[in-house]
Amino acid sequence: MKSLIKHFCLILSIVLWAASCNDSNGTSREESLEQHEIQAKIAAYYSSPASSASSVAAIQTAFSNRFPGARDVEWKVSHGVYEIDFEINDTDYEAWYDSEARLLMYKHDIANGELPKAVSSAAASDYPGYVLDEAEKVYKGNITGYYLDLEKGKDEAHAFYGEDGSFIAKNLWEDDAIKPAQNADATVPEVSGNLPDDEADALIAAYYSGRNEDVRPSDVPAAVLSGFNTVFSGARDIDWEVSANVYKVDFEINNVDYDAWYRPDGTLLAYKFDVTRSSLPQVVNAAITSRFAGYGIDDAEKVVKAGSAGYLVELESRNMEEDAYFGEDGTYISDAFYRKGATQEPGKPETPETPEAPEIPVDGNYTDEQIDALLAAYRQGRDRDIAESKVPTAVTSAFHAQFTATRDIEWDYAANVYKVEFEVNRTEHEAWYAEDGALLMYTMEVRYKSVPAAVQNAILSQYAGYTADECDYFRKGSIAGYVIEVENKRTGAELVVIYKEDGTFISQQRDCKGVVTN
Repeated sequence: MKSLIKHFCLILSIVLWAASCNDSNGTSREESLEQHEIQAKIAAYYSSPASSASSVAAIQTAFSNRFPGARDVEWKVSHGVYEIDFEINDTDYEAWYDSEARLLMYKHDIANGELPKAVSSAAASDYPGYVLDEAEKVYKGNITGYYLDLEKGKDEAHAFYGEDGSFIAKNLWEDDAIKPAQNADATVPEVSGNLPDDEADALIAAYYSGRNEDVRPSDVPAAVLSGFNTVFSGARDIDWEVSANVYKVDFEINNVDYDAWYRPDGTLLAYKFDVTRSSLPQVVNAAITSRFAGYGIDDAEKVVKAGSAGYLVELESRNMEEDAYFGEDGTYISDAFYRKGATQEPGKPETPETPEAPEIPVDGNYTDEQIDALLAAYRQGRDRDIAESKVPTAVTSAFHAQFTATRDIEWDYAANVYKVEFEVNRTEHEAWYAEDGALLMYTMEVRYKSVPAAVQNAILSQYAGYTADECDYFRKGSIAGYVIEVENKRTGAELVVIYKEDGTFISQQRDCKGVVTN
């Protein structure tokens, strides 16, 4: 799950101040861009031809500090990203900066003989018959690797490898790990049978509305296993789940991730698999650009049903993430591949229903201080996964009474405190329970635009020059509020700020791993 409360101290520090992490004077260290942000910017640069550009003062300063001694410097620009070509000691370099003078990526030529053995061995295995023409060393965010130009007669190929020989992508702006020889889209098996798509969609929707549970292969109906092994031969890393009498299987074929859904009688309802962003049809890319202006593509999958096929994409912008399902002709269908109804306006993604926040029972059994002590014990303990059937009945009964229509449920526990991660209406939640079933705290993802005006105005006043990114609502004992990640538009530095519902400032945090209690 991708909840903002990935480091538990962010909530505990509301009362148990994390002194070593707290930053009350408003300063923060500058942090690098996330890898997906770098990808999006580099992809934008390559999406259309670059034009010659003059130097930009802020970028020139950063460039000169990073690459002293550069000569024969030439500037290009495309979609607000600047490429600088230059030489250092007769070696060709290229560097990419965004408009805020942040270094996105740079690379330089190397001799073919300098290529690590792990990389050359991997390329020989992945591209049989090809020979290395040119090689470059690449520094892209937290990735260091090698970009290869390969030739086989008149055929050319490109490949981007990590230092350890792990395949990253076919180009520099994707990290999809899908090799050309493993392009699943080249051999797409058909979904046999005549089950209408509407009926298949209804069954898959029932799967997602139910409570999915892991199931052993020996407990999967024989008809399902037979159909699966016939259609998807060579599958590995196979995991089965069942919900609402629909069986879902996750697996890999040639390092490509797949999901497939089956009826108990062995009917294949639908399947989907990862595809590269660059392989999306032009009409789908154009539809994404038109309907979701300002969004970048994070992940893409092809979906195959008996009567149709399409593309499910995960989209990201500064303040939100969206799913979108398009037909092969670029027609927008819905925010899920098993649901129809294009209700949203172009360029205005719909907002999923925000679940009503249940009131935490505070009946005098637990004070705020006692809740903090229990949560601190959980944090300091060694949390272990636990099956729901092993969780105390008082806890599971309270959980299912307070949170309905849950799915993707995962439990763990430590120090007699039980934590559950789950989704309701595609919204991620986390909740912590005492062993007697008392709900101690919960969090859920929310859209920033749903945050009360008092909180938004406080952030605008206190953090001028910052934009809001991820946001969680929390309730803990008598305290309720919002945990919001904000980013400095100029430096890219990130902070996490915590406010009560009425806009009262609680604390400002950097990312921290531990908790210091008083």
